[in-house]
Amino acid sequence: MKAGLYIHTDGTAIMDKQAVADYIKSLPHGYYTLEIKKRGQKRSDSQNEYYWGLVIEMIREYINEQSGEQYSAEDVHELLKSKFNTVYNPLVGEFIPKSTTKLNTSEFEEYLQKIRTWGESHLGLKIPLPNEI
Repeated sequence: MKAGLYIHTDGTAIMDKQAVADYIKSLPHGYYTLEIKKRGQKRSDSQNEYYWGLVIEMIREYINEQSGEQYSAEDVHELLKSKFNTVYNPLVGEFIPKSTTKLNTSEFEEYLQKIRTWGESHLGLKIPLPNEI
């Protein structure tokens, strides 16, 4: 079960403590992990354009050239998600890819950095940063 409760703080206190308490009390009996992270802006259009237009395309062209196969941009995206954006699923006992659409701008940049590093070290591709194109 995955659910979310969004809270706001003024820097000194949670603004609606009762809502947090009510939410926790409403959960079925069991063990839970509580994750608190600062909400950021959803990944930007320019990040998305860079990812699909340059990063995916460079890797797709390389893989197709090296393999002689014809992989689509979506195939490459699924490959990258499975390598760099996974979550452990205890029900199946392994890591499974998760969507990149909910990553905020900083999380998406971390994802991109992992891909750039891997591209250079494993494929010999120097994927330029967005400000280098």
